[in-house]
Amino acid sequence: MKKRIKLMIIVFALSVALQGVDIPTVCASETAADISKNKQYSEISGIGETLFASDLSDTSDFELHSDSNGDKVISKRQDFTDFVLEADITVGKGTDEEDGAAAHGGLLFRTSKDKETGEYNGYYFALDILKQQVALVKLSADGWNEIATKKMSIEYDKVYHATIVVAEDHIICYMDYNGVSYAKLDIIDETYTSGGIGVYHHILNADYGELKVSAYTEKEIVENESYINPVFDKCADPDILYHNGTYYLYCTTPTQEGNSGIKVYTSTDLVHWTDQGFAFFKGDGWGDSNFWAPDIIERDGVFYMYYAADEHLCVATSESPLGPFKQDIYEPMHEYIKEIDAHAFYDEVSDKYYLYFVRFTAGNVIWGAELNDDMKSIKEETLTQISRANQGWDEDMMRVNEGPYMLVRDGKYYMTYSGSHFESVNYGAGYAVADSPLGPFTKYENNPIIQSNSLVHGAGHHCVAASPDGKELFMVYHCHHSLFATDPRRLCIDRMQFTEDADGNIVLEVNGPTVTPQELPSGSVNVDNFIEFKETDFEPVIVNKSMTVEEIMEQLPTELLIRTSQGNQGSAVIVWNLDNNIIEGGGEEIIVKGMASLPETVDNLGNIPLDVEVQITFDMPTADIENQEGSRYSSLIWVLMVLGIGVVTIGIAIKYFPQKRK
Repeated sequence: MKKRIKLMIIVFALSVALQGVDIPTVCASETAADISKNKQYSEISGIGETLFASDLSDTSDFELHSDSNGDKVISKRQDFTDFVLEADITVGKGTDEEDGAAAHGGLLFRTSKDKETGEYNGYYFALDILKQQVALVKLSADGWNEIATKKMSIEYDKVYHATIVVAEDHIICYMDYNGVSYAKLDIIDETYTSGGIGVYHHILNADYGELKVSAYTEKEIVENESYINPVFDKCADPDILYHNGTYYLYCTTPTQEGNSGIKVYTSTDLVHWTDQGFAFFKGDGWGDSNFWAPDIIERDGVFYMYYAADEHLCVATSESPLGPFKQDIYEPMHEYIKEIDAHAFYDEVSDKYYLYFVRFTAGNVIWGAELNDDMKSIKEETLTQISRANQGWDEDMMRVNEGPYMLVRDGKYYMTYSGSHFESVNYGAGYAVADSPLGPFTKYENNPIIQSNSLVHGAGHHCVAASPDGKELFMVYHCHHSLFATDPRRLCIDRMQFTEDADGNIVLEVNGPTVTPQELPSGSVNVDNFIEFKETDFEPVIVNKSMTVEEIMEQLPTELLIRTSQGNQGSAVIVWNLDNNIIEGGGEEIIVKGMASLPETVDNLGNIPLDVEVQITFDMPTADIENQEGSRYSSLIWVLMVLGIGVVTIGIAIKYFPQKRK
């Protein structure tokens, strides 16, 4: 078995001890190297030649340093800039398992000695067993400054393979990368640009091995093929509907606009959004203010919008995803119960619709129930508590589980949700799993799967959308406006996926929150997509049957105004299918069919039918009308003549044959 860092530290200890200096010893797992040989790790794309490698048995390339941040083993080489750093890490049990200082181990990089303080500054990527997370920390004379963390199951005496990818100010940290799993952390920081590499041992029972530094060239992401979060301003509590090739985004908008209703935005790639105005106006349904967290679902050609107003849930409907959404009867779902954050879900297995929402029972608690066929009320007897705050991270500042969103995979129901107060540093998103839509649900032990950090505040309330080709999933969430202000909140998107953990269990993971350039969703195009015709109900056209086809065609509508995803004004030209056979084969009324032709700048990604039709009503031909009018005129003369003769006859009779007097 190869000698490992434990051996190197002992050599250092002996040499330093001769000078009368005491240093801590490091305990190591004797089987760690053997275990690591059996693991398979994937190579990072862009990796180049090996710049530095050590089995950690040779002390000549390292030096030991002690300062206020603990004891470190640092490479003498200090010119590493862009690189891939890899090593095996094992943390052994100490005498005090609750000692947080001892229950971690990790890699140092871009470390250099501060000339004024004599201390080493740099970055530290660590396994933290007590907190069950990985962390990226910035070390300086001021101490440890946490940049970001991610929950992860970590065991004592188990080998983990750490991979750190560094390119200029971009730092990506993996643990046990298998070619499919997402990075644990993906951040931007330009504090330290070069330096040495090493390990941090302090009083740790840590074991390290197979340390290697390789050259790295970061893949260039073309600007028009990528995005950077946030992708949109002035949007909180997002919900997305994908319909006929267009994404529809509905949000809680800032207070001034938000008190006027709920707006809708459209896109074809989840990145570039167009403001389409209000989908729901105040006054078109119950509620005076605080129009929050809309959720939209389509059923049988009708779109249902579930929204919160004055902390009551309401349902409005429309025949178009653009609206206007209206209520037939102005009322909330429950007049005397406060509720927010509705999410409607169709279960293909049971062919039933469900509604999930939040009530203020012992904090913000998620409830679920089956919807009635009217889609506007729930079956009260099915009301079930789904999830409440109980994992620690979701209890900071306030006990909160809210913003539910359901996913289904292989017969399992994944309820994702937000946890903790929206201004808490712990605010993020987690999930729970069940075998049926109403549970019972079991929470994932490594929640949250996305969380606020020092670069992104307020990463939480979300929905999930698939890429246009259906190959990728995206968590669509809001974040705070800045590190110092909550509102107006902003829209972010990051990839999420179902994958296997180290034990072969299916888990959900999110590649985020990211602040670096990311590739556009697969299959996406930023185009002006056809949504609908503004009006297709033509008034019947009245024509004369003696008119030619060409003359009748001149009386028909020639174009239709259209609505598009980029909100551009335009019209579609109509080509009608009309000939003499259609005219002669019809009666007094015929239906003429036609096809609308979209402008060249407008796509039809959803293959929406462009068929149109109009009713033609035939009036009398001109000659027939004249003959009919002449006939009526002649008849009138004969009537008058007859009446005249009758009047004269009566007059004569009265004159010459007077009645007898009594």
